[in-house]
Amino acid sequence: MSLMTYILMDFWRNLRNFGNSFFIIVLPAVLFLIFGVSADWNEFPLPTGTGNVSAHTLIGIAVYGAATATTSLALLAGGVAVEALTQEIFEPTVRTLLAVLLLVLGVALSAGAFWRWLKVERRVRQKDALPLPLIAPLLGAGIAVVSALLIWAMLA
Repeated sequence: MSLMTYILMDFWRNLRNFGNSFFIIVLPAVLFLIFGVSADWNEFPLPTGTGNVSAHTLIGIAVYGAATATTSLALLAGGVAVEALTQEIFEPTVRTLLAVLLLVLGVALSAGAFWRWLKVERRVRQKDALPLPLIAPLLGAGIAVVSALLIWAMLA
């Protein structure tokens, strides 16, 4: 099988998956129509600036959609998988704690990504320096806690 055949097969497989299609295609387009095109939104919380703000908005929303689809949905799926598939491996309290931590981390990442996008959008429109990405260290710390708990549970 050639590389191009594999790429096309994977593209169609992902396109048929409603979750992927929604978060990568539909959600960014809808958010762009709401936040990028609406003049009322541009005037109230995000003062208009100079430059091609609509293009930056579209790119930012597309990146937000892709990052949310891949990272936070993976954490949510991991939480569900830990609860559903590890009944013989972990004790119920450890299993539930791991699942809840992964689910909370996935929800926090999704909400934090939107909040960061909003702050970056505001800074770009005002031509200010971009804020530091605080969600990255929080995500790293959360994954480190889950990993440490997982290692402890496997060794116990």
